[in-house]
Amino acid sequence: MSLLRYSGTVLPRALPAAVVAGAIAYCIAYHPGPAMNAGQHPQWQLLGLPLGHDGVESIFKHVTTFLTLVLGFFHAQAFARWWKFRDLCGVVMGRSVDTSVMFSYSITGSAAALAAAGGDATAMAARCARARAKLLRLMSLAQALHLQSSQGRGKDLAAHVRAGLLLEASDEYAALAALAGPGYSECYGWVMAEFYACVRAGLVEAGPCAGTLLMLVQENVTRMRGAAADVLMYKNEPIPAAYSHLLRLLAGAYVLLAPAALVPAFGLAHRAAGVGASCLVAGFYHGFCALATQMLTDPFCDADGFDLAGFHAGTESGAKSVERNVPMLGWDSPEGAAAAAALLGGGGGGGGEGGGDEPQARTTLRQRKKK
Repeated sequence: MSLLRYSGTVLPRALPAAVVAGAIAYCIAYHPGPAMNAGQHPQWQLLGLPLGHDGVESIFKHVTTFLTLVLGFFHAQAFARWWKFRDLCGVVMGRSVDTSVMFSYSITGSAAALAAAGGDATAMAARCARARAKLLRLMSLAQALHLQSSQGRGKDLAAHVRAGLLLEASDEYAALAALAGPGYSECYGWVMAEFYACVRAGLVEAGPCAGTLLMLVQENVTRMRGAAADVLMYKNEPIPAAYSHLLRLLAGAYVLLAPAALVPAFGLAHRAAGVGASCLVAGFYHGFCALATQMLTDPFCDADGFDLAGFHAGTESGAKSVERNVPMLGWDSPEGAAAAAALLGGGGGGGGEGGGDEPQARTTLRQRKKK
């Protein structure tokens, strides 16, 4: 990040406090300037009222110490809360791509599905592709609903229709429109129901691995749904308002006290430096206060917070990349036709002793694809 950057930094929130402190410091230093008491020492004043320098300086030191302690603790808690938001979003993003990897290598068809398709390898391959595409769409829709709810907005189903995640005339649209909640839990439920339907239809190879795969997908879906729910839980339980109010009150008092303490401390010969120091110190503390109480509080709604569109686009891009670059067994290819014949016990390169052995036919097809 460039040091000269203004937008997206704490400067827009810190500069007003620095300007106010600088104006007060300038009034103390130059308007009308310090009078001389009987000992020819400057008697600082503000708007004609004398300032007891020693008393103000003592109060200023105590406020500085107390504000530093409170601000340090508050800032640590605010940043930990911000990072928890980021971590929960990362769970949804990462496990969405992980689950798409599971779909890509598991929904590849089987002998049962091929028989149900009447031996038409192309039809089975198309059915597998449709199933995988629907599962990816439902996961993407669930994440979109999660990010939308994290902004405190209602469900904008029209936006999901425009994005190609939902059909307006579908049962899914009608179900989501009737829901009072955000809808991502229902979407994740549809993901599990659709994947289970793929297992029962034989699009996933039968055997012990199918049960293990169901458990792995269920675990990922549970983690994604739980992370999405935790985001709303943290948003609905912010840092207590009384604590935030106390910190802002101390920061505001500090802006007023800093000029009255620093300008006299620099002395008559260096009062310009006192004005600059007042601006710097007030802006520094007020900037940290704004960072903890405003910028880190809700990164989903802050204009300079999380890039939610980027989160969704990155996850969708990763899942689609897996879909494109992790191909199925290629039942509609010449090698796939030979393997299909072997699975159905028909010849065509799969005859002989192992003609009806599905794992052997799959292994042969994978070897051919690697070549």
